[in-house]
Amino acid sequence: MRHGLVFTNMSTVAHNPITAVLKFSRPKQILYMKLYVGNLPFKVTESAIRAHFEPYGAVTDVAIITDRESGRSRGFGFVTMETAEAGQAVIKALHDKPFEDRNLIINEARAREERPARPQGERRDFPPRRDNRDRRDNRGGRDRDFRSRR
Repeated sequence: MRHGLVFTNMSTVAHNPITAVLKFSRPKQILYMKLYVGNLPFKVTESAIRAHFEPYGAVTDVAIITDRESGRSRGFGFVTMETAEAGQAVIKALHDKPFEDRNLIINEARAREERPARPQGERRDFPPRRDNRDRRDNRGGRDRDFRSRR
């Protein structure tokens, strides 16, 4: 590689050098950094987290994860910082430091792991019944049907 230029397709260059495509290779720049924030107090608000993190850089987004059924905080969340340098500064300054009487756990967020799909509909992995009763004919007992015929 000379002067940051890379030929993408050498066969194109050999056949038609005028239409050869040149690329400039530049290092990839990370524009933002998503942080996992754990051990959050259950009553904390997004504005309180934003105010706590902003002295170290611009905060793009704050998300507190809540329970689906109760709506209560689950004790962790995610903060997106505008630059990777700001994210590293937050980790160095605030990891394992007290915030509203709890020590925060701050790490770079990882991609969510793929989980196997849950089965839809009826589960078929029950063991077979040991007796020979048929569930479809169980309409409340023999006595009831016997009396109605008399």
